Amino acid sequence: MKLLVLGLDGVDRRLVEFFDMPFTRSLLERSAVLSLKEDLWSRGWVKMLSGLAPTTTGAFYEQPALNGKLAFTQAYGSKSYPVNAPKRPLWAEVDALGKRAAWLNLPTMMPAPALNGLVLGGAGGGFSPEDRIPLAACHPPELQDLFISERMVWENRFIVSGIRHSDLLFDKCIEAIWRRAKIYVDLVKRDGAIDMGFVVQKEPVVLSNIYMYSIEQLMEQKKPKLAVHYLLRQFYTALDDTLKYMVDRLQPEQVMVVSDHGAAPYRKSMNFNVMLQDLGYLRYKGDRAVAAKSGVAGKLKARFAHEVRQVLNAHPRPDFPPFTPIDQGATKAFANFYVPGIFLHDQRFGGPAIDRAQADALTDAIIRDFNAHPVAKENKLVARPFRRLHAGAPAYDLLPEVWVDHPEDLFPEHRGQAVQKNPYYRDWSDLTGLPRDIGSGKKSSAALCAVDERYLGDVDPTAPGLDLTVVHSLVLNHFKR
Repeated sequence: MKLLVLGLDGVDRRLVEFFDMPFTRSLLERSAVLSLKEDLWSRGWVKMLSGLAPTTTGAFYEQPALNGKLAFTQAYGSKSYPVNAPKRPLWAEVDALGKRAAWLNLPTMMPAPALNGLVLGGAGGGFSPEDRIPLAACHPPELQDLFISERMVWENRFIVSGIRHSDLLFDKCIEAIWRRAKIYVDLVKRDGAIDMGFVVQKEPVVLSNIYMYSIEQLMEQKKPKLAVHYLLRQFYTALDDTLKYMVDRLQPEQVMVVSDHGAAPYRKSMNFNVMLQDLGYLRYKGDRAVAAKSGVAGKLKARFAHEVRQVLNAHPRPDFPPFTPIDQGATKAFANFYVPGIFLHDQRFGGPAIDRAQADALTDAIIRDFNAHPVAKENKLVARPFRRLHAGAPAYDLLPEVWVDHPEDLFPEHRGQAVQKNPYYRDWSDLTGLPRDIGSGKKSSAALCAVDERYLGDVDPTAPGLDLTVVHSLVLNHFKR
């Protein structure tokens, strides 16, 4: 095998350096580690596999369905990759070079593309991991029988797993990464003609999304004091061991380490809709019309409205409030779950047709008023134009007019207060009461990409503005020397 790419979902260098992961550290120490930053709305795995910006591929999480309604979708798979793009998906490029590859568990490779190699597409992007591995995930199709008979775990996720005890969840996650590693090694060694491997371990992000509070606590204390601290240490040690197991047995000439993002504590949530309501750009159903606010008086009124909401909704809440429907007939702009931006309520969402000049004027007004809002100032929320900077891009219709830069420990829920404490940012040794997969952790922008410096080509690993699209060319560099 010429190259083995090890994908670690949600792992950054901080985690590798803190936990007992000597093998992974050794891989990073002898590689060029690129300074990457991800925006977290984009799908990192698609950036790697396509080599293209999401404004070209349309690979965003929670994106507009573009059906004339206020509807969003997270569906994205191998058939969603653009056909006439300037680059082909990495799997197609490797195939065209006459190289055989074994792809295991990569998100957005569903259904499995027909290649001269082996494929198990990853869950997600509209495909739930709660069912057995489907035939559509496997190429050649007979791999399905092997994966099922060997009890391959497609992907562990908290909610669909039905597990509600931390010790069992950690046990199942460790079982999953080991089973995946062993099956992958056996599969590649049995085939005997694999030039490249790309395997992804998904469970790190499952656990950091829930237990980031405990990870931060452990990093501060240095020594474990709670059972969950020991469980975390055991998991990351096991993760390191699975990587060493695969490298030792497959003996690739080169190894790359990549991740689609890092892990950060999720301390506060954001709700731009409350701010847009304060500013007169949005009305919730049942609300009376609110005049647009400007100047000192308007800012004071907006601040007063925010303080009243805080009094009426004590913090931290045991749960986030439900999503409040908006009055579409009286709303000019809105925000949607997961997206750190603001959309105009135009014809894409069943609103009125808005021409370019009108859109630009409204966008500028929203940015001006948003940045003057007291909550924006207090919480370092900075709005800037976004969609108009990408005019002509294939995914133009998916883009929000406004992007909001924000601290890394905030997440766009777009329900509840404009900014409020995350009620799930706490110890989850007892999982009772956690109703979803996102608990005390979230993505960070610190994605990993470590490669032998001989294969950097024209990529400067310290250049500003690098993102995961470089993985596409770095992988191909290994087969073009």
